[in-house]
Amino acid sequence: MKDIIAPCGYKCNLCLAYRDNNKGSDEQIRFSDGLRIYYDYYIPIEQSYCDGCLAKANGDVQKLDPDCKIRACVEKKKLENCAHCKDYPCEMLKEKFVFRDDVEKKFGRPIPEKDYETFVKPYESKEVLDAIHAKIKNRKIPKKRGPKKKKS
Repeated sequence: MKDIIAPCGYKCNLCLAYRDNNKGSDEQIRFSDGLRIYYDYYIPIEQSYCDGCLAKANGDVQKLDPDCKIRACVEKKKLENCAHCKDYPCEMLKEKFVFRDDVEKKFGRPIPEKDYETFVKPYESKEVLDAIHAKIKNRKIPKKRGPKKKKS
């Protein structure tokens, strides 16, 4: 599956709650338990499903955080994601960055690799956004050329 990058840089395609990965109650329970264990964050099992931040809000679209300020900011500025913003990385985004070392520190021990892949890697957005931001900064914009001068 191709990477699906949310406005904040999270990888929806790796998230257990994402619609294409969510095969039912077992995944929803595992997702809810993982958030509680590693982030001390509780999402009810029945709400552990997400259509992704890129899903258009027409019809019955479900998002894990319907009030996400980062998504609202990106949409207001009409950007693809935070890496395209002139203020990248802003304080609001920095608060959302996830790092394995920080999660392990909070957890009190190393995270099993399978749990890292499921509960940390999808949300390690700084590296994802930094790579996009670097490509944008290094993109050369061709100079506009005027009409050629006629030789006399």
